[in-house]
Amino acid sequence: IVTANENFKVLEDGSIEAVNGSFNGNIYLGNGGIVVGGDGIMSTMIVNANIWSAQFIGGSGFIPLGFEVYNGSGVKNYQMIEFVIPENFVVKKAFIYLKHVPLTSQLDTTYQGYSRNINAYLCDDNSFNRTINYYGGLPTVSGNYYKINNCFGANGFTGSLNGLTETISIDISSYINQAKTYSIKLQSDYTGATSAAASYQATGCILAELYITGYTSEQIN
Repeated sequence: IVTANENFKVLEDGSIEAVNGSFNGNIYLGNGGIVVGGDGIMSTMIVNANIWSAQFIGGSGFIPLGFEVYNGSGVKNYQMIEFVIPENFVVKKAFIYLKHVPLTSQLDTTYQGYSRNINAYLCDDNSFNRTINYYGGLPTVSGNYYKINNCFGANGFTGSLNGLTETISIDISSYINQAKTYSIKLQSDYTGATSAAASYQATGCILAELYITGYTSEQIN
């Protein structure tokens, strides 16, 4: 054993014990990942989606994603992931996790459905400017949204009528690496919901979560 005033020890197995320490560089794991560095401590932000629709507002967990029936045909509903990247957070990786289960319509229990062609749309105009009509009107989401190409593959994510299905998006960190307000809209791009029956059949329940891994520091400008 090598020791210095009992405050620092190198033990026989090669491990060390220390009372205090100061580091000028980075601390790495065995596979090369940095856990502590000049940008701060590695941490993860997790943001759950909420639904935005005419029939159901708020909530978390498995919630409908697909269509609602309005005047006999389907209109899209949305799940919204809204969050802020603070100035003291450096984004390294980010992805959206989706977990899907089929849904039986309460309005007509003869129909069971699943979400189809789910894609992600990003708004980065630094605002939470959303509106909705509470009196039977269609849900509307304002803002400058654009599609994240191939976020869940070329055709988006499609669930299944047979139990639980899951997917993980591509790394979207390059889209959200600035300190500001963001909103991600998850919606179906399926075009076949032209009747009530087709709308029920194209709607499932999805749990959506955004995972952002990066470094958090104490310094805020």
